[in-house]
Amino acid sequence: MERTLKRLKACKAKRQASPPPAKLRKSGASDAFQKLNIIGCEPNINIVEEPKMTRAQWKSGQIEVQELGSHAVIKITDKWKRGIVMQIHLALEECKVDVLQSNVTTIGDNIVQFTTIQMNPGVTTNIKTIVDAIEKASTLI
Repeated sequence: MERTLKRLKACKAKRQASPPPAKLRKSGASDAFQKLNIIGCEPNINIVEEPKMTRAQWKSGQIEVQELGSHAVIKITDKWKRGIVMQIHLALEECKVDVLQSNVTTIGDNIVQFTTIQMNPGVTTNIKTIVDAIEKASTLI
């Protein structure tokens, strides 16, 4: 956030110091990038890290995990059973990860749960351990 504010201040200072830009050429989606280049700011479109995707499937459900650094987004689809969300959250708690956000919706007799987690530094929990714990928790019910 601080880096973005510093960047905006630098762009504003360059804009005030430079003469008004020439008429912009219309080219659709790259219009915003042209404006940034005219005022002297280069857009940052480099992806620092590629997300890693892990998928697992068992008899009744499916887990997809996208990992990016110390955060991960888990998508769980399974048959609806009473207490399944609580069991999944208990399994995540046992893995020593922080649940940042969780959304659950039902579609007919199935649930779809999206959970965003943060893996704590110093704890040796990997994605395979988390997936195994979730599978075990969902088969207990």
